[in-house]
Amino acid sequence: MKFSVLAIILAVAPHRLATAEDDGDCRLWMGPSSLSSGSIRYGLYAGVDFKVDDVLPDVELGIPYTDFFIEPNKNTPYTKGILEYLENQMWTSDFASSKFEGNISTSPYFPGIGALGNYHSLISNADWLLAASLLREREDITEPGRPHLSRGAITNLYNVTMKATQPIPAGMEIFPDFGDMWDKDDSTPYQDKFSRKDFVEADKVVDRIVDFYDRFQDEMSEDLKEDMLDFMLDKVLATAGGMRATTIKALIPQNYRKLKSVQEAGGTYLYRNRNLLKKPKWFEKNAICVDNIYSAKSTVPEAGRGAFASRDVVKGEVISIVPTILFGKKDLMKMYDIVSVPDEEDKSKNKIAYDKFKPLGQQLGLNYAFGHPESTFLFLPTAPAVHLINHKSSPNAKLQWSNHKVMYNDQATWDHTVEEVQNFKSNMIVLEIEASEDIKKGDEIFIDYGPEWVEAWEKYESMWEAKYKDKEWPLKAEDVRLTFKDKPYPVAREEGTDVIPAGVEIACYVKTTTVPDGTVAQTEDGQDIWMWDGPREYSDYSGSLLTMCDLLDRHDDGFGSFNYTVTTKTRSNGQIFVSQVKEVPHVAVTVIDSPYTSDIHMKDAFRHYIGLPDEIFPQNWRDLR
Repeated sequence: MKFSVLAIILAVAPHRLATAEDDGDCRLWMGPSSLSSGSIRYGLYAGVDFKVDDVLPDVELGIPYTDFFIEPNKNTPYTKGILEYLENQMWTSDFASSKFEGNISTSPYFPGIGALGNYHSLISNADWLLAASLLREREDITEPGRPHLSRGAITNLYNVTMKATQPIPAGMEIFPDFGDMWDKDDSTPYQDKFSRKDFVEADKVVDRIVDFYDRFQDEMSEDLKEDMLDFMLDKVLATAGGMRATTIKALIPQNYRKLKSVQEAGGTYLYRNRNLLKKPKWFEKNAICVDNIYSAKSTVPEAGRGAFASRDVVKGEVISIVPTILFGKKDLMKMYDIVSVPDEEDKSKNKIAYDKFKPLGQQLGLNYAFGHPESTFLFLPTAPAVHLINHKSSPNAKLQWSNHKVMYNDQATWDHTVEEVQNFKSNMIVLEIEASEDIKKGDEIFIDYGPEWVEAWEKYESMWEAKYKDKEWPLKAEDVRLTFKDKPYPVAREEGTDVIPAGVEIACYVKTTTVPDGTVAQTEDGQDIWMWDGPREYSDYSGSLLTMCDLLDRHDDGFGSFNYTVTTKTRSNGQIFVSQVKEVPHVAVTVIDSPYTSDIHMKDAFRHYIGLPDEIFPQNWRDLR
């Protein structure tokens, strides 16, 4: 079984539905969210119809924050407030295979849909296509075993995207599935309000009923069709729907002729709330197309990936509006060795702390943030793909405050102090990227990162030339994956030339089921024995299924590949359980970098924020002068 992420992405082509006369082919728009309130200001909207399982056009990088949202970084009420707000903008470590970057916690930040996709309590229409990142092909930015200026300076998480889980009509806001933790408790059957799960179940019922009518409509009279719907909703649903059957029934039209309209609308929620669909005139007035940039290997050899124009852009045209997340204290980006120390409140216990005498560098997120040398502020961009825009001393685009008539920068914040602005928990600070010259379709887009960044890069380049240029580089997990793409991984006690190098570990995607009746269910050492039961489809791969494993044995699967017997270690309630899993296919075995060994953890890796132009930066925010 082989997967090609590129083939999957290219194979999904949602049909075009014009949303504006001059931008009819824009697939993704950004505008004020239909949920605008409190900290929620902006959202992303479909510009074309997306069918279920269509891949959304925003393919992003993931930026891991390792051991960042932990108590040593929250040692004052001020820093705790900063981090708790920022933590709400992050995703869990199961995404984009970042769970093993560190030993304590890793939270990835995903610009684009990951940052601007809002939670809706009653509907979700998109979810992560985790396989696109987890099973991605290796890019040719770096050469295996060789140093490169970009190593450690750019993220190793890429090709992160979402897919539609419900039909998303053009004009609809994209609401990702945030998981069960975000949903309110709907366990009581007596609640008066609908829940998101009610609409999901109602959609399933509608789909099944429509399928039934499609199969047997020629054999039924009009009266029988009406009677059949009554029977299915009153009798079958009441029996199969459990305690919530009455609530689910209330969401479904009682006229069978309207059921197709429910599907065409995108489900029972949208059928009942058609005002959520924005019209072309609304987009022209309130939103901006953010389908203007695509990712590819940069024309600058040391830059890694770059941002390229997907259409012609004329001088003075806004390429993208960039709402930002305010990060109020750049010193929090510093990383230190973590040690165990006695808990001052309970001497019988220990707690983790930073060893300030053992600095480890800074978080990679610094390289993807905007900043100024005279301010503690950092600004994390949320707009799709803008974090891919590289530096050039003679750029074709520039950063400035947004002057959009709706998504404008709140200039009132310029009169506030750093401490006051930090309390504004929303995307009130908005930049824009404007073309400073004509840009042709396919051209790479550049901005000027500022003199401080240039000075820092030149210093880093000199250090790299002296220390790393002619040295060998340790093989990393993405290099080793290539070696074993079509050949077997070595198993325990097996001799051979193809060995797993230091700093790289075997991991498996494992979902299990019980062994067949009559077979041994435990090893002689008392370990439980399980049968591998997934993931079986491309879309089933998830970081939550990835676990460290040891390969005990291997045999041919009869189809030109290999199956393994492995041991896995899982942690539950502070205990580690070791199990044996049989018949794990080769495609479910991978390698990962050991914690703290991927390139982003280099102690002398390049770190510097992207400089905001000095002439636009407010005087009141210059607290480091």
